[in-house]
Amino acid sequence: MKRSYLFLVFILVIGIVFALGDRGGRVNLEEADNAVIPDGGGKAIVSVRGDEVKFKLSVNGLPFLIDTGDLEKPGVKKYHFYEAWLVTDSDEMISMGAFNVDKSGRASIENVFDIGQVRDRQGNLMEIKNIERTMITTETQDGNNMPGETILIGEF
Repeated sequence: MKRSYLFLVFILVIGIVFALGDRGGRVNLEEADNAVIPDGGGKAIVSVRGDEVKFKLSVNGLPFLIDTGDLEKPGVKKYHFYEAWLVTDSDEMISMGAFNVDKSGRASIENVFDIGQVRDRQGNLMEIKNIERTMITTETQDGNNMPGETILIGEF
């Protein structure tokens, strides 16, 4: 009787570990509607284990940004870097960091964070439950912490 009880407890624990274990997904990033920088693409992988979130991103086909100006009207808009974002089911946005691409138009970034320590723009802890999509934006060096223009997007 004691052995069967221990076996059932073991099976239950294994089931809980697998049920709560790795969550997340992989998504292909495609050109967003009205993207100011066309023809890029990429992949993002998000995995959640407990409170730890791992984010991996690779992009390609994007221009290297150094005051490139608007593609159709040079000098109208100045883009300085790209930024990766995770967006939750309640439209909370979590920056995964700024980046630029190399001369061949490629970049990859990785970020690991504790989901229980994510803060909003006012510094308050956010309750994050579900990450629904990831997006890449173009940014200017204007000190604004809001997302710029979305150029790539993908939904999990």
